[in-house]
Amino acid sequence: MSMLDLALKRVYLKAMNKFISLAGVTGLLLVISIAEASRAPLEKKADFFCESRKGSYTECPTKFVIDTVKLDLELSEKRCKEHLTWGYGYDYIWVNEHCRGSFKVLSKK
Repeated sequence: MSMLDLALKRVYLKAMNKFISLAGVTGLLLVISIAEASRAPLEKKADFFCESRKGSYTECPTKFVIDTVKLDLELSEKRCKEHLTWGYGYDYIWVNEHCRGSFKVLSKK
């Protein structure tokens, strides 16, 4: 393929205030697909109950990768405070110090 053919096949796409140079339409479609996928809504939503057993640190597995967690309903007498008495890891919610509640878990897969 000659330099002229390559120059004619270049497509410029403005994305995130930057110009991206792509050779061929296939590359353009791939970039558009990736951009659309990054805007995809969260796909999985589930409610989980988790409680600190005897006031100690407890992990409650979700069986899928977590994107975000919100405390939906607090069921303990003491306040549950994110990052102090509850939080989450890659695929689990953790609670401590008598925190007990229902959590909304969102995941992309």
